[in-house]
Amino acid sequence: MQQSLRVGQYEMVRLLRMAGRGGLAATSPSRIYPQGVAIEVRNNVGTGSPVVSDDLAIGFAGTPKAVLGTDIITVRGVISSPIYQIASTITGIYTLRTPAGALTTDPTTADHGAIQICDPTPTGAAQNLQPLKDAITKGVHEALILGSPVNDSIYGVVELDPNNPSNATTASACPGGTGVVVAFKVASGTYGASYQKLSSAPAGSTTLPSVLSSVSVVGIIEEYRFYIRKDLTVDGNNASEVAPRLSRARLFPGTEVPYGTTAADQTSNVQSDIADNVMDLQAALGFDSNGDGVITDASSVTDEWMYNAVGDDPTQAAWKTIVGSVPARATPLFYARVSSLARTDRRDTNFTAPLLTNIEDHVYTTSDPANTLQSRMFRRRLLQTVVDLRDF
Repeated sequence: MQQSLRVGQYEMVRLLRMAGRGGLAATSPSRIYPQGVAIEVRNNVGTGSPVVSDDLAIGFAGTPKAVLGTDIITVRGVISSPIYQIASTITGIYTLRTPAGALTTDPTTADHGAIQICDPTPTGAAQNLQPLKDAITKGVHEALILGSPVNDSIYGVVELDPNNPSNATTASACPGGTGVVVAFKVASGTYGASYQKLSSAPAGSTTLPSVLSSVSVVGIIEEYRFYIRKDLTVDGNNASEVAPRLSRARLFPGTEVPYGTTAADQTSNVQSDIADNVMDLQAALGFDSNGDGVITDASSVTDEWMYNAVGDDPTQAAWKTIVGSVPARATPLFYARVSSLARTDRRDTNFTAPLLTNIEDHVYTTSDPANTLQSRMFRRRLLQTVVDLRDF
């Protein structure tokens, strides 16, 4: 039980610390809380009014179910591949084209384009281009972040176009031609419209941010979701006991499509189990709503933690700055608090665990399945970790 807690928390915390790596913001003009960009929490699935979906990938056939009342935590960022430095001052490194294919220097008219990534970097450090080459070879429509050299808050998220003939393993604009040419679509690709909503472009836009006329960094964005998978002790028998498992899924960023180019890959990517007998997963987000440098926690709807108390409303003004009637940006997000509850593999007939009351904003009633006499024969432990979201 304790090993399951340690392993599960280690895996979640490791990725949460990397949320936003590569330049992703906490929110975007198109995704204001409760939908975040670098981190997102789907709160208390299977409950609420309207009911929050307990499908891991909403609308995807055969998706796993999460245990009722648990949270689904989504993490996005440049996680397992390098953040590529771009020689932004070299002519031809970054080219944009209109829908008709004409070259343009106006990002708001760009439909597609290409970027040349050199090895070594402009400062002479080696950078591994293999992940980009692999994505092109395998035909993966990866999400690419294009970061501006002017300001970290300016970035676009585009779709790698693996079948474009412009892709090349040599780059003419790079010194000695050592590099790759990566073609991309702005919003017209397979997942381009979803990727676009992660960018700093205005809500509803189908183009790049207007000031993204040059690029200094590029990265492959990944999305992972942590959830408690609802597995049954007897397959196909909904009346049988639930055997909960902490699981991780990978999806194409900002979509409800499991990652992979084949059905087999997608199936394996939605349920990579981490630890058995983890009963509950809850997340709370810590904001500095009033800018005083202190994040208060009073387990109430008026403190600075979202989802730590029943009734927390992620759409309330405390979590965002309102310009007119439009949410303009989120207040600064500093911490994520992750709570996981595990149980032993076997019952102890001579033991009765205390009644569960609440974990963050997940309230357990006395009639809850976790509070039956049979369920309370399991020994249980709660582990909680506060994560500093350092990459925002």
